Amino acid sequence: FDRRGGGPIQIWRRADGRMEVISGRHRLDLARRSGETTIPAQVYNETDGFDKFAAASLDAELNIRDGQGKVKDYVQFFQNPAFDGEQGRQAAESRGLLARATGKRAYTIASAGSPDLIAAHSAAKLTDEAAVQIASAAPNNAGLQALGMKLVQEGKAINLAANTMRAV
Repeated sequence: FDRRGGGPIQIWRRADGRMEVISGRHRLDLARRSGETTIPAQVYNETDGFDKFAAASLDAELNIRDGQGKVKDYVQFFQNPAFDGEQGRQAAESRGLLARATGKRAYTIASAGSPDLIAAHSAAKLTDEAAVQIASAAPNNAGLQALGMKLVQEGKAINLAANTMRAV
């Protein structure tokens, strides 16, 4: 374990005094296995209003910034009303959430995908690429997205499905 250059772990101090790691579990484990007795940390207090939703949101946001996790998990995160519309996109950009391919793909699915497309993607009935292409070809158009999903699920190439949607 090397303290230099590593960011602090994120800790949630519960109202009863228990400490839960929000982000940085692997760094903490490595520090412990290396014999370290302390590690830099940022602490968020439940008594200050930091709740389980804030903890989950912070964990997701840090994972997105670090390029960790899966697109489908980020899609759920981006469905928060705080990321709606142009102001939401600007907020995501300013927080560094669209700096990596995973964040960009997830944001496209969450902001342009229909509820059915998002559900199919979440259930692994559509790949990340298919969901992005379909959402991009017909942003917020549930009918055209249903056509694209049907074509992909019938085994048609993603490009063919997207082009068919555009033609319709």
